[in-house]
Amino acid sequence: MGTPDPRQENPPIGQSLIISWLIPSDFLKKKPEVVLDLILWDYTTRTIRYPVKRRLDYVTYKLLNKDYHDTQGIMTYKARLVAEDGEVLDEWKHQLWVNLITLDEEEGP
Repeated sequence: MGTPDPRQENPPIGQSLIISWLIPSDFLKKKPEVVLDLILWDYTTRTIRYPVKRRLDYVTYKLLNKDYHDTQGIMTYKARLVAEDGEVLDEWKHQLWVNLITLDEEEGP
């Protein structure tokens, strides 16, 4: 009430996931990136990559408004710190993380 913030009349609806890190200097030499794997409540998956430029930093993934409504939100996620050569330097999984099994549905005769 009474603030000039235009979002007050139509605030965003959704979720934000903040990923922060503090990595050793030798990891930074390997040109890593954070690979965020998401499973959404509509059982779709997303993979987002964030380059790591500094030892101490953070990124924010936002799932808002129509995108949030269409997917019903984030169910679970896994974040990996992956070197340029593909080596997984570290990994963190949400307690509900599972590898999603998908089946290709074949059309009938």
